[in-house]
Amino acid sequence: MAFNQGMTESADEQLASIAQADSLPFALYERGTWCAILSPGEGETVQRGEECSLHIRTYSLSGKLYTDFVQTARIGAWKLPAAIEENITEWHHGARLVLLAPWYAAYGIQGTEHIPPYENLRIEITIQ
Repeated sequence: MAFNQGMTESADEQLASIAQADSLPFALYERGTWCAILSPGEGETVQRGEECSLHIRTYSLSGKLYTDFVQTARIGAWKLPAAIEENITEWHHGARLVLLAPWYAAYGIQGTEHIPPYENLRIEITIQ
């Protein structure tokens, strides 16, 4: 428990430092996720229960591309990282944004086949 608490605090500090130094207009969202909206999109905001298509690119904070894919997901089914699920209803269809996501709101202690455990990420998203 103490290890994860220390990792959480370290992630929050690292992402705050990166967000504040970046030229993009990052704002702090829930659970330590930072968001910069590159293009706000148009029309209605994404709704819970809606199925939508997302183009997602995940990078290490040093810029290594981990994944680049299009995923169709039902919003609220929790098939997406918490950094996306918890905030997506704030965004409009067609929006392009960048998230700085702490490991605990991204892919956690397990990671994935392509993303290591405890990895803080830069996630670029286009809501299609």
